[in-house]
Amino acid sequence: MARQRLRRLLEQRSDCLLVGEFADGEAMQAGLSDLSPDVVLLDIDMPGPDGFSSFARLARPRPLVFVTAFAEHAARAYDIDAVDYLLKPVSSTRLDEALARILRRIPPPSRAVATGIPPQSDVRFVAQGRIYLLDATTISSIQAIGNYIEITTETQQINLRSTLAATYERLDGAAFVRVHRSWIVARRALAQVTSLPGSRYEFLLKDRRRAPGGRAFAKVITASVRRGPAGS
Repeated sequence: MARQRLRRLLEQRSDCLLVGEFADGEAMQAGLSDLSPDVVLLDIDMPGPDGFSSFARLARPRPLVFVTAFAEHAARAYDIDAVDYLLKPVSSTRLDEALARILRRIPPPSRAVATGIPPQSDVRFVAQGRIYLLDATTISSIQAIGNYIEITTETQQINLRSTLAATYERLDGAAFVRVHRSWIVARRALAQVTSLPGSRYEFLLKDRRRAPGGRAFAKVITASVRRGPAGS
């Protein structure tokens, strides 16, 4: 049950692709020899070798997140440099936090290769068992709506379960700007920026939609405006 729940949480994310699942430590050790995951989510109490022994036997250790029902092993987990320690039942919030820590540890070039994101313009999103491969140069904006993001391209709108922060990690910072807690806009899609009182901004996009600019992002917005739209 716990493994099924974790699988569902991972499948709901647009920035994760589940590449393997194993019932015990020996199967994991054999399976990972043929895989190159960015992160291993590992239980402690398993048939055969426990999680600590199984991880120690890996030929190429990967970033590790323990997922277990036993809080008393947390100190030992951090002693072997586990990135995080999640207690069952795992909540989507705690899983988000753990994966965000993983992303900060993975250098961008490695992250791109490991997650299947081509280094140029294509961005892969995985959600509800479907894979969306989008040309980043066609994306004009991404808006957070509740627990979902709405990606607007030149030809379609796609709604996926993810967070804006996780999505922004996957984009080229030279081509996209996070202008608000709920908005990311493509610099090439900007038509006009209006300064408002209180260090606020309003963005007019080339498709005539409008996006707010939050006060907390004023410095980023100002720097982006000074550079002008990408490709200019």
